[in-house]
Amino acid sequence: MDYIKQGTKSFYLALLALFAGGFNTFAILYDIQPLMPDLSNDFHISPTLASLSLSLTTVAMAVSMLFVSSLSDSWGRKPVMICSLFAASILANLTAVTPSFHGLLVLRVILGIALAGLPAIAMTYLSEEIEPGALGVAMGIYIKTINLRICQ
Repeated sequence: MDYIKQGTKSFYLALLALFAGGFNTFAILYDIQPLMPDLSNDFHISPTLASLSLSLTTVAMAVSMLFVSSLSDSWGRKPVMICSLFAASILANLTAVTPSFHGLLVLRVILGIALAGLPAIAMTYLSEEIEPGALGVAMGIYIKTINLRICQ
């Protein structure tokens, strides 16, 4: 098998793509958080109920991650990650024009399912594509970028 070698352009592009995908995943997941006070006011709901817009998405993503990896075994890692991010981007845009809170919640649950594609598969993708000697470096960089996004 042809592995991606450390120090090559392909190596850095793969890491950049995973960083961008991971950044996009967390940005889409948490973009609703600063809008929760506005959701409360606009939809005349309590702040607790408004927080469901993030909680349901997170739960849907976590549960879906258990099943997405088996889907990637049959479809392939890269196509699942690409479809996941593409679908999540479209769904995120649709949430901006949803006229009801219930519609927003439905879209956010579907969004959570779509978002599961990248984080569920990224480490497996790296282990299959990066040469064994550089795998620790690649995974370390990917994990470090995840920790930076979570801690901020």
